[in-house]
Amino acid sequence: MLNTNKLSKLRIHDIELEKSILYCLLHKKDLQKNIYKINKDDFYNLDNRKIFLEFKKILDSGKNIISETLPISLKGNPKFIEVVTHTALIIEFEHYLKRFKDISDMRKMQQIAHEINIKVEENRNSKEIRNWGINKLKKITGYQDVKYKQQNDEIDAKFENILNDPNLISVRTGYPRLDKITKGFLKSSLNIVASAQGIGKTSFILNLINHICYKQKKKVLFVALEMDYDELHAKMVSLISGVDFQKLIFESEKLTGEEWQKINNARSQISDYNLYRIGEDKITPSDIEITLQDLKNVDIIFIDYLQLMEPDVVANTLREKITNLSKELKILARKTEIPIVAISSINRDYSKRDDKKPRISDLRESGQIEFDAGTVLLLHRECKYRDADYGKGENPEEFEKEAELIIAKNRFGEDSLVIKFYFDGARSLMKERYDG
Repeated sequence: MLNTNKLSKLRIHDIELEKSILYCLLHKKDLQKNIYKINKDDFYNLDNRKIFLEFKKILDSGKNIISETLPISLKGNPKFIEVVTHTALIIEFEHYLKRFKDISDMRKMQQIAHEINIKVEENRNSKEIRNWGINKLKKITGYQDVKYKQQNDEIDAKFENILNDPNLISVRTGYPRLDKITKGFLKSSLNIVASAQGIGKTSFILNLINHICYKQKKKVLFVALEMDYDELHAKMVSLISGVDFQKLIFESEKLTGEEWQKINNARSQISDYNLYRIGEDKITPSDIEITLQDLKNVDIIFIDYLQLMEPDVVANTLREKITNLSKELKILARKTEIPIVAISSINRDYSKRDDKKPRISDLRESGQIEFDAGTVLLLHRECKYRDADYGKGENPEEFEKEAELIIAKNRFGEDSLVIKFYFDGARSLMKERYDG
């Protein structure tokens, strides 16, 4: 059996290059600011690492690295004398630094590969190993040779494109009032749709997907964790065809010829959608990121729902789990510049209040979600908590169809606003109402 207890050979390093880095920092004051691009672990040789830490201590104190600021213990160190007498070209410092950081990164990758090999030999779960490796590799940032002028030019070019076409910064929801207030789901944003159980979160998401796929021809990734694909597909067919979901699934023998035609038309329409689904299993943000690399050019991601996902960083409590998930999804949205819309459940404590309308503080383990989300939309249906009030002139059938969308957070516009909706649960249909 392969012995995985130790590396088969010394990790990649270049001690002479390490000395060149230290030599240049010592002999050129203008280069000393670059010390903050370097970590102590970038040095393989322990003596060179100690010299680096002494240099950094001097700079941290607000002084420059010169003979007068060097500690006596360092001046008498034979290893430091090797650095002082080392031969290096100061003009080549940028080249030295890039190569030095590259070697450091490769050494870290060697260690990660070694530890992955150990986990494989221990017969760990393959998904666990992959996610562990991905998270470790993400922390290797590489050498950042920032060209600020080029960066500013690129940003300005993007800004000019946005001025000419505002749709470049967001994906519209397809609901006129909602889009007017929120401007849609902005790129790089994490957005939350939340409510109590059975209010209509999934129905709302299906309507959004239908608007985005059909009208805008956008590419959508749907992470389905609560319902299987067959049920979701049937609900989408019901929504588009207008045929009752229960009849479609359980009473198909009663369908009329006209209803079959509507169903087939809906199926044909959905087949043209740029809609991709993953899920029905434990999914992490890293799984989504890998899927995005395969799919390319996804415009928006929907997650149904947040509490059923697993974070990449292992959590010991539910609060830690949701906190990690929120952070990781926000990072994923920024990294990919793709808006993410996630369904979330809310705490049960809301049911103890006289006013059953959800609040942003009701978000389950809400602290981090509330902070990370650009938009928080809360769904409410009063009929779930009381009967129609005849004294107020409420018609039971109409009352059953009433819903409200509360814009609890809107980072770039007004919030604490309510939009009235018509809700038909039999068809998963939700549309804005215009009767005030």
